[in-house]
Amino acid sequence: MRGDLVRKLAARCLSTGLAVLAFVVLALTGATGWGLALAVAALAAAAVEQRIRPNADLVAETALIAAAVLVGYSRRLDDGLDPALVATALVLLGLVLLVGPLRTAGNLEIRSANVSVRSWTPLVTDRLGTALLGLLAAVALAAALVLPGVVALVASLLVGAGAGAVALDLAR
Repeated sequence: MRGDLVRKLAARCLSTGLAVLAFVVLALTGATGWGLALAVAALAAAAVEQRIRPNADLVAETALIAAAVLVGYSRRLDDGLDPALVATALVLLGLVLLVGPLRTAGNLEIRSANVSVRSWTPLVTDRLGTALLGLLAAVALAAALVLPGVVALVASLLVGAGAGAVALDLAR
């Protein structure tokens, strides 16, 4: 019992601490490479926390990591205000805010006794948090490789389209 509590607390502190540290390093210093590395470490810590605590609310951590990665991406491009990064930020913000409610709605699936039929929607909603963390890792990699902002936008739109399809199926 005590070990489980310590493990959960350590995972929570590590994911939150690394997310804050990555944001501070990327927003307030010029160490973009180190900041992106910290952001990837924060994503790994958030993934570990998600495995330890499956119903963990990671909205604050993912929002901080997304903001940090986009700040680092903007610094790497040096193009001033990139419209593709602005659109990516909006899609990422929408995904960060929708993952939790979609997971909750997907868990409300009507289940019948002795019927083993399960639609695809709850299966996908269970994986949306992992998809968001993977998307943020892909955007961090694109920032580290100094790829055009359109690459991050296309990746975020693909995950956003999947989340939109889930939302439409849940609304139906």
